[in-house]
Amino acid sequence: MKSLNQVASDLIDNLYMEEAMKNNPSQELPFQKRKMSLTAPIETVFMFDAIAARFGKTRIELLEPALELYAEQLFLSLTPEDRESISAEVDSVCTENFPEGLQTECVNAAGHFKNECAHWRGMNATINHLSK
Repeated sequence: MKSLNQVASDLIDNLYMEEAMKNNPSQELPFQKRKMSLTAPIETVFMFDAIAARFGKTRIELLEPALELYAEQLFLSLTPEDRESISAEVDSVCTENFPEGLQTECVNAAGHFKNECAHWRGMNATINHLSK
């Protein structure tokens, strides 16, 4: 897993690269994201605003990689039993939120899955395999 330092450095490097390339369209599907709100110290918020403005981004675009990393770190810190149950629960909720008619196929350390999210179960299976 990457450290927050590495994620931030990689993000800034990517922003410089994207700025040089301009108009690089995203491959993301709209259903893959969910909006959330948070509160942070004003100094922190304004720093994100300033860096985001410098690169023509939003503060959320800067925060997303850090939030993903933090979720992974929290997940890694859970007991094996909690990782097992929470990974299944979150993957199930993600699957329930797939758009109607979406066809997917996923193969990871947890197995082969059709039309269901297996992101966290795959991460859990990888953790279990590496801890043996």
